[in-house]
Amino acid sequence: MQNVRLRFDVIDTGIGIPKSRIGSIFEAFKQADQTTTRRFGGTGLGLAVCKRLMNAMHGDVVVHSVEGKGSCFTAFAEFKIAQAGLWSQLDHSTKKLFVICEKPLTAKNLVKSLKSLGGDAQRLPPQQITATNTIQQNTVLTTSSIVKTNCDNLPPAQYICLTEIGDTQAESLVTSGIVKDLVSLPASRRELRDFALRLMTGEFRGVKAITGATTLTQRETFEGVRVLAADDNAVNREILAEALAGLKIEVDFVENGLEAVKLATKPDASKKYALIFMDGSMPEMDGFTATKQIREHEQQHNTEKLTIIALTAQVHGMDADALSAIGMDECLFKPFSIDKLTEIVRKYCRTSVAKNSDFVEVESNQIGSLPAKAAPQLLDQDTLKTMETLSAGQAVSLQHRMWSLFKIKASECLKQITEIDLNASFESELSFHAHALKSMCLSAGAAHAADLSQKLERAPSKNIGTVQITAMIAELQTVLDATFHAMNAHENKASAKIA
Repeated sequence: MQNVRLRFDVIDTGIGIPKSRIGSIFEAFKQADQTTTRRFGGTGLGLAVCKRLMNAMHGDVVVHSVEGKGSCFTAFAEFKIAQAGLWSQLDHSTKKLFVICEKPLTAKNLVKSLKSLGGDAQRLPPQQITATNTIQQNTVLTTSSIVKTNCDNLPPAQYICLTEIGDTQAESLVTSGIVKDLVSLPASRRELRDFALRLMTGEFRGVKAITGATTLTQRETFEGVRVLAADDNAVNREILAEALAGLKIEVDFVENGLEAVKLATKPDASKKYALIFMDGSMPEMDGFTATKQIREHEQQHNTEKLTIIALTAQVHGMDADALSAIGMDECLFKPFSIDKLTEIVRKYCRTSVAKNSDFVEVESNQIGSLPAKAAPQLLDQDTLKTMETLSAGQAVSLQHRMWSLFKIKASECLKQITEIDLNASFESELSFHAHALKSMCLSAGAAHAADLSQKLERAPSKNIGTVQITAMIAELQTVLDATFHAMNAHENKASAKIA
């Protein structure tokens, strides 16, 4: 197969780059002007990532710049020349593909992707879903809401449901037989390719599409339940949101204790929220202080007591009695398993469909600190299983979305740690950022980095000297970089299996 070498030029008329800095801007955590972190934002990772990506594709990134006038970044890489579209490789019927979606841009991009695979795809407005002469006997990719709205007037056709996170209607449409298959949005090229193969062979997944690789069983759900969750970490919020969506629980997120107290002390809070998931360490006000204030408000105003679940990575120094004294009812330690989350929700909430869960059995971690004997593996296998379970049937897996977010947020957090002045009063700042990094590492399954982050978090309280702390930070940086590579290798291995 032939290759083609492509070149991309990105030109700006910005501040330019001094010649003395040209050689370092492709290094991680480096910027031409270190003050740009405050003036323009950024972590100094973008160019380093770009260069690695280009190198992986047998290319490179170079720059020509004039200070005060602007820069020209040139990226080039090699690509294989694509074969003819999938549809053109087989002798198949001339059925058309119609994409009908409420979001015009989504529909437009989907049609473009399908055409690039050789499909005869066309976009139609939502009102055309009932156009019998156009639709009938063809294949229609549309959303569950459009199908539900027009269910009684749908022409005979092969309906494929476009689903997004939080879509609670698609499952019933597949089960009833109205919809033949699912395509998750945003749809990756790999999923569209797989869909194209199923379309050409006529072997749609039907109910198997609901659970992907897992065995289809009745899921234990808690429809109608709404919870409040307080966590300042975007990585943690991502996995909790996905897990709760799998249990069909609605969630309102806040990012600090003050916001949690504000919502939890409203007159209708006990009727609105069945549970509160409260992170321990947050800015503005931590979860423990917030819990105390909520309990004080309940006593003063004689209101119904809310159930508060500690959702925290603060595993040391916090036993059941201590949490109870603060006012918390239960604790869910990060990383949590689906079984453990379901167990706690079931304990305090009414189950809508009380049958066996379709989630893969995952052993929950025992309460306590991370192992202290041998250094853990880079990636925690239990956490990987949990993410794979939550990702079942999705085009863009939770694991991929979460790890992409984790790489950004963890790098930002590590940068904040490396910039701490260890010659000043650094103890509280170091513990705060190290705890934040530990928390997101646990949720992302970065076991070794979480272990090192915990040691760094505890360093000030153990009177460890600044020289040793500096070495600990360097080790953490090395392990985190190795973790990023391990995550990439794990995803590449998974992609190879699917392909």
